[in-house]
Amino acid sequence: MFDQSTRSLRSILDHPWVRGLCLVLILYPLLKFGFVQPWADGYVGFDFEIFYQAALDIREGKSPYSDTVFHGDSPPSPDEVAGVYVYPAFFARLLIPLTGLTPLLAKLVFVALTYGVVLGLLAPSPQSALEGMGSKGPFWLPVFIPLCFLFSWGPLIENLRFGQSNLLTLALFCIAWRISQSKSLAPRSRGLLAGVLLGMASMIKLTPFLILPFLVISLEWFALAGVAIGVILAVLLSGWHLTWEFFTQILPVVSTLESSSRGIDLGSILERRFPVPVSGWLVGLFYLAVLALFFRYRRRITLGELILLGAYLPTVFTGLWYHHYLLALLPIVVLLPRRIASLTESLSRDSLLRPLSLLVMLFLSLLMGFYYWPPVRKILEGGTGEPLFSALEIFVIGHVTVFLILTPQLIGPDERD
Repeated sequence: MFDQSTRSLRSILDHPWVRGLCLVLILYPLLKFGFVQPWADGYVGFDFEIFYQAALDIREGKSPYSDTVFHGDSPPSPDEVAGVYVYPAFFARLLIPLTGLTPLLAKLVFVALTYGVVLGLLAPSPQSALEGMGSKGPFWLPVFIPLCFLFSWGPLIENLRFGQSNLLTLALFCIAWRISQSKSLAPRSRGLLAGVLLGMASMIKLTPFLILPFLVISLEWFALAGVAIGVILAVLLSGWHLTWEFFTQILPVVSTLESSSRGIDLGSILERRFPVPVSGWLVGLFYLAVLALFFRYRRRITLGELILLGAYLPTVFTGLWYHHYLLALLPIVVLLPRRIASLTESLSRDSLLRPLSLLVMLFLSLLMGFYYWPPVRKILEGGTGEPLFSALEIFVIGHVTVFLILTPQLIGPDERD
């Protein structure tokens, strides 16, 4: 009976009209909120304006860091820091070629280039999707699931709207992951080249450095050497004096500021739920637990799997606002179809309770990430009274839940239980 129902459902889902309708539905939020609305309004974005001005300052031989905010008589407030450039100078240096354009056109070019790289490297074809997943289920399902995230995921749309630096970090991670999968390169070359890109990504935003302990325990020495080379190249391109200014004067100030009241991260959620301030310890223990798990199975984990994990770590442990979770797009797009395929396969041979419960948990946990999709927005706006958790808190909790469900996929089929 189960097989017959599956075949009937497959025949419906495989119909071209059904597939076309689904594609239109997932494209709608991307086109409206990511492109049409910002460009029609001439919206550059507060963050991209900061990046653009920092690039102009470097082009003119000036420091991109505000003297008023960072070198004033009194320590800056979080609101003052939020309005100035606080990243390593490497990112602003890379944007200098775009300063010959207007800010709006520069943002369009930046978004088109970075999103084009991500889409070109992650958008699956039916053949590539089925090669790694077998022939079970509708043949287009392994393609449709990644496209939902590549077109409709809220953190992606936010980054496209605002022209966030996360887009470039994600593009570098995607290229590094593709290099790690290349069969035409020797393993040492794959590790070295991927490491260079990871090092450069870490000098755009420092959080990708969370991958370093995992590269060490996995003895990925060529990847580690590549990271060092990437960092050195970023320093040379940025200028040693600007790098020194960032690490000695800017970073110490930024790292001591309290988080914005609008944002939320895993530590903040734990801090609000526990009567004593143990959130930092709990998050640290969580990171060490993941590190210990990968140390145990380090001999069976490839560089590509480490890169997927490295893209997940900054979002789980440092994500503060929706757009900070963009880097998780890479592991979600790669791992989620595999996980769903393994769960749906187990439906036909194991007890229904466990795979069905995991599928429901995945669906509910990921649903909040599609907050630009009209049905989800209706749910978020329809709440009354003071909710137990805010929408952002639910998103963070769901994101961590998906991380826990998908991470075993990196270790291997024997350890999924």
